[in-house]
Amino acid sequence: MTEGHTKRQEPNQFVNSIVEEINDIIIDNIDTYKNPEKLEAIIGNSLPLEKRGSNKVSSVVQEVASVNGVSVLVGYLSHGLDKKVKNVPGVRNVEPDRRLNLKHPYDEIKIKNKKFKRYDDFDYDDDDDDYRTDNNVDIEAIKEETGWDGVEIRNNTYLHLSLLSQGKYEEYLIERYDKNYYYPKSAGEGIDVFVLDADFNFNQSEYANVDEREVKCLGIFRNGTLTKADNYASPESPHGEIVSDAIGGLKHGVASKANIYGMAIEFDQVDDEITSISKISFIKTLEYIRKNIKMKPHKTVLNISLGQYFSVEEDAESINFIEENFKKFNEMGIVVVVASGNDKNPVRAEFDGKKYVSLPCASEHVICVGGIDNYENYIRAPFSNYGDEVDILAPGLAHLKYIDEDGSDHESVFIGTSFASPIVAGVAALIMSEHPEIEFNSTSMAAYLAENGLNDVIEDARGPNVFVNNGKKSLYLHPEIDYDDTFFTDGDNNYTDGEFYYTTFTTEEIATFYDYEEETSGIVNEEPSIEIGDLPNINNKAIYNYDDKNTEEISEYITKYVTEDVTEDVTEDVSVDIPGELSDKESDSDNE
Repeated sequence: MTEGHTKRQEPNQFVNSIVEEINDIIIDNIDTYKNPEKLEAIIGNSLPLEKRGSNKVSSVVQEVASVNGVSVLVGYLSHGLDKKVKNVPGVRNVEPDRRLNLKHPYDEIKIKNKKFKRYDDFDYDDDDDDYRTDNNVDIEAIKEETGWDGVEIRNNTYLHLSLLSQGKYEEYLIERYDKNYYYPKSAGEGIDVFVLDADFNFNQSEYANVDEREVKCLGIFRNGTLTKADNYASPESPHGEIVSDAIGGLKHGVASKANIYGMAIEFDQVDDEITSISKISFIKTLEYIRKNIKMKPHKTVLNISLGQYFSVEEDAESINFIEENFKKFNEMGIVVVVASGNDKNPVRAEFDGKKYVSLPCASEHVICVGGIDNYENYIRAPFSNYGDEVDILAPGLAHLKYIDEDGSDHESVFIGTSFASPIVAGVAALIMSEHPEIEFNSTSMAAYLAENGLNDVIEDARGPNVFVNNGKKSLYLHPEIDYDDTFFTDGDNNYTDGEFYYTTFTTEEIATFYDYEEETSGIVNEEPSIEIGDLPNINNKAIYNYDDKNTEEISEYITKYVTEDVTEDVTEDVSVDIPGELSDKESDSDNE
């Protein structure tokens, strides 16, 4: 990498002079190459290499990107030439190229011996969906809670979606999991989501609503240069198609009205498990997108579900260069969402005594997403990378779809942070569509997601413990279950059997406790002594099922936070687990 030039020199002249000097070093040391014919292959013809003065632009050394006065040059050097090139005036560092990996999605997941009762294993008739219909849901209550202009409900849907629109589910409290996905009617409308990935084929039913949005492949990046293409079905991996479905598929996606623009990368190295591109290709691609792809400020999301570890020492300049590019995106008002990776390691790690950092996750100007094993009851997925750089957690297992080269549909559960990332990208699109008055970028969106997510509900998070939420945290009770021991009601006990219970605990309501075993009922506190906002992590909503095993906890909670006069100096240590994050329980995970 090079930097700087004198006031009398134009930047291009300065860079060209360095290119020529490095070219001369290569030619003078061609006998040090084990495979000198590779130089000819790089040039692309059989002409002999020439030194400066030939009036020919070097094909051996080329400028591929630049930002903030720093240029990236790429060249093919023999062992030992790196030190000579590094001594050229203006050269900041010489670094080896690396591979950025995109792991193939795991298919046909088998779930065995899970603690969490799977959402499709609940013992009610899937054909009896009357209680889930719009007629039995208090839409106005949801609108009041979320601030959404309108509410859409995707009935009886997939776990990776339904988890996004409710508080923490506790089986012993609620028993029946609510399989609905609730989301704003805008559904990401007017927001552009760009996806940098392996392949795209949007000619399928998941994108049938083309009258409401635009969905297309912009082209294929080959060595950092974009070639236009309507579709690009990679024979190696359907990764991009699956990622796009998580963002905005009609059936499987989070934001079904968001515009989706696929940007395919032609990966140049493939094996059975990993597809990869060179670090230089990634840098060139980022540069091209930033300078040439038209993106609307504060209305654009960019999802990148690939990455790799970089040596803190050997790749210092590349790390800085990539960071500067994402900083530019942030300044442009672009929300960049990336995957933390599936290496089971901390984002900042040490291997063989050397320090490494995973990019782009570790960038300060992106939203890095880790995955949870959402079939294992709110626990960080064992494959997910972790650490302080991971801003938020999302479902790491998702039921998604792609179409292969032959046009055949494939629908299954796929796992990986590659699919947690687009789920958050979709949620970001929902938020941006609902709040056009807010000028979001990566920094402000990360703060918004952290403030409005579910806090401290993920076991073994090993980093910021926030689970993504789209704005609705309330929980519904099922009408077929006897909730005689419901803890919070509206104070007047207006609910009757067969109704779909939706309880919202507000400052105007009174908490009422009913003990049906003793056939007594009484108002805990006839006049609320505090406002809800003064209670730690109340989130203005609660549904609680009373039973013997938590009698003492409930009594302590009532005594501490309802019957007594509580001030703003109330202790923050609340031990009782109440859905909707009533608890402020400390995570007992080990930080690494």
